[in-house]
Amino acid sequence: MKEFNIPLKVQIKPFKHHKKLKSLILNGINNQTDYEELVGSGNNITKVDWNTSRFRQDRPWVLDFINPLSEHMFEWFPDYGYNSFQIAEMWFQQYDKNSWHNWHVHGCNYTGVYYLDLPNDSSNTQYLDPGNFETIKEFVINEGDILLFPSIVVHRSPPNKSTERKT
Repeated sequence: MKEFNIPLKVQIKPFKHHKKLKSLILNGINNQTDYEELVGSGNNITKVDWNTSRFRQDRPWVLDFINPLSEHMFEWFPDYGYNSFQIAEMWFQQYDKNSWHNWHVHGCNYTGVYYLDLPNDSSNTQYLDPGNFETIKEFVINEGDILLFPSIVVHRSPPNKSTERKT
């Protein structure tokens, strides 16, 4: 058997519309009524609309976010060798103090995470080194960043150590 590692492209880029849209998007999320608390199966997510709305593009916060996000992605995706893309799903997750999301992967080709509300003392997204699944590493991110990585990368949101909510 032959075994080798393939390098995976990961990018972190500040979202240029963050300051303008942060309050608008957070207000939309806070006013959304179809969400749930996801507790169990190794997870403890305070507020999430993954099961209830991830395919609905008519949510107010999505309507405020989708065009600026698409603009951001159109500038970015040529770096990956693509001339088009499709956003298959979109949802929010919020973490109060000590809430978390366990190890997981996603479908599609790439996963994007927009750090809308990230207190200074909250935890960074962690991932398992694809070359050594026993090594845990962190994506070093800031509020307003968008992280883009291959969906096969095993990742998690460790417990939020901040007393402030992370979105």
